[in-house]
Amino acid sequence: MLTDMKPIEYFKEMVATAVRHQRIRTCETTEFYLSSLLTDFTSSEKLGAEPLCITYLKALESDRSMQGRLLKDLGDIFHFRLFLRQPEEKDS
Repeated sequence: MLTDMKPIEYFKEMVATAVRHQRIRTCETTEFYLSSLLTDFTSSEKLGAEPLCITYLKALESDRSMQGRLLKDLGDIFHFRLFLRQPEEKDS
């Protein structure tokens, strides 16, 4: 169903629901980070086309500033892909 909800609002709601469902404690900053991360991936260019192992090798061969950025991107992509693989909650 299509709505007028902005992606950041949608993901904020999804993250809040997941946090409640998993019964974990988190802070508002963490939930905002996760919501923003998911929103960033609504643009396909963020996902990149190369395998994660290539990005990792590039990071290892880079200077410190580039290495930090590449490793952050690598972690973000990994977490996003992990999020997509989570099974949906089934109605009981």
